Amino acid sequence: MDKETLDEFLSVLQPFTTGQQCFFQYSILKTVNTFKELSRGGHLYHGNLNDLKELYEYGDFLRTLGSPSYWWSEDKTWCVHTDFDCDFSIIGGSKELVDVLLTNKKLECIEVDRDTRIDSKADKLNQP
Repeated sequence: MDKETLDEFLSVLQPFTTGQQCFFQYSILKTVNTFKELSRGGHLYHGNLNDLKELYEYGDFLRTLGSPSYWWSEDKTWCVHTDFDCDFSIIGGSKELVDVLLTNKKLECIEVDRDTRIDSKADKLNQP
């Protein structure tokens, strides 16, 4: 997730996270040469939602951590999944959160349900 998108997600999630800790889990593939110093061997962090900005930019000049693979609120009312292999992120949360995301003019969001394919076979119109 790029920095501009991350900042917008943080502004949307902030009202749904007031007074809570958040958790940020990084895939081991995103943590080469950065984890030893930051987490003493682990890859799960916690803090307030805005701490993600610091984690996003942490690292040496060769590699930053970027956005976590998973991040969620302490009460587990929302969860975000990002992956370096995907062109999209998946966000789960309350109907109120989904409504705010869908009406946000800076984020490109679509609502899906458990039956919606999101893999390479999802596009039935353009299949070879």
